[in-house]
Amino acid sequence: MRAHEPGRPDASLVAVASWTPEEVARVIPSVAGERDAPRLLEKALVLHTDIAIVEREGGAGLGQSERGMAVMMLEDGRQVGSRRLSVHWRIGRMIAGFLVALPPAIGPGNEPPTRDQIERERLARLRVVRNWYRASGALIQEWADCGLLFTHVQEGLTLLKGDPVLTLYRATLHQAYADPRIQQYARRTDWRRLGVGVVRLNDGRPVPATSAFPERPEIELELAADDLLRVIELDPQLVEARIRLAHVRSAQGRHEDAAALIRPALASPLPAFLEYYGRLVLGRSEERLGRLPEARAAFERAAALSPDAQAPRIALSRLALLQGRATEALAGLLESARASVQEPEDDPWWWYFRRHEPDAGTLIGAVRASAK
Repeated sequence: MRAHEPGRPDASLVAVASWTPEEVARVIPSVAGERDAPRLLEKALVLHTDIAIVEREGGAGLGQSERGMAVMMLEDGRQVGSRRLSVHWRIGRMIAGFLVALPPAIGPGNEPPTRDQIERERLARLRVVRNWYRASGALIQEWADCGLLFTHVQEGLTLLKGDPVLTLYRATLHQAYADPRIQQYARRTDWRRLGVGVVRLNDGRPVPATSAFPERPEIELELAADDLLRVIELDPQLVEARIRLAHVRSAQGRHEDAAALIRPALASPLPAFLEYYGRLVLGRSEERLGRLPEARAAFERAAALSPDAQAPRIALSRLALLQGRATEALAGLLESARASVQEPEDDPWWWYFRRHEPDAGTLIGAVRASAK
């Protein structure tokens, strides 16, 4: 842990990569006797995160990636293969729990810590764990590893009860589970045959899911809405939650509610990605409400924010068709098709279930920098 250079596939990373969770569980308690135990455990979180990232990027030769749980890979509702998850995310969660439970440090002269020192140390450890869970959760969501993310966020919220960012990640996961691409696969799969649980209803209301498998879209959307309302209550300044809640309300057919939610959010200064996302959601709701000039203005702003994106071009083409301008609609579709062939990933809309602000790379970089 002391020797590892965060972010580099060095000798420390290679040496520890083959360890099993059981081996790490035997070693980690010995850290408690070190004077710099909290610092060592922070570095351990980064080390095992780096291993998981290297394995995800193809470092199967490290050993553990071949032993992890097998997961299915989907594309547009079809299973296109499978791969193994790194066990080092599980190890990281174990280390995070140990760090939170670590006894207070004894002073250099073996004097007991004061109450203020204990509280400061507790808050410092929670800050390390919170930053790690947020960064790793954002990365896993960016990778679209839905099952892994569900477990990761649930365990994070057990340690960090009421964390608004982790709750936002969980809400976004429920949004993804309601998406037709995942629902198409879920409808064809007999989860009972696989021996897994699904969301149960309590007095007609959905309760938080206890499995990583999707339920019906209306339940997933309601779970997403519940989480997002909780996020807004916990952190009213987290504007992304308001934009995502507007998206959920739009998907539920509550377009007036969606428009009312998103207009104030768009009045705030936003990163370009979130404003683009919000403008598309607003445009869709305005269109469904019959306010076509307002919808056009929203879609045109989205197109200006991301000139190579496909989604606003298609939306504007649809508006032209609704208004009887068939030639303009066809021209817009042809332009959209050419753009999608040239750079299909230039559209941020493809990432709206996966990306947050700040993004995963920024958060992982900050965690690594803190551990140096």
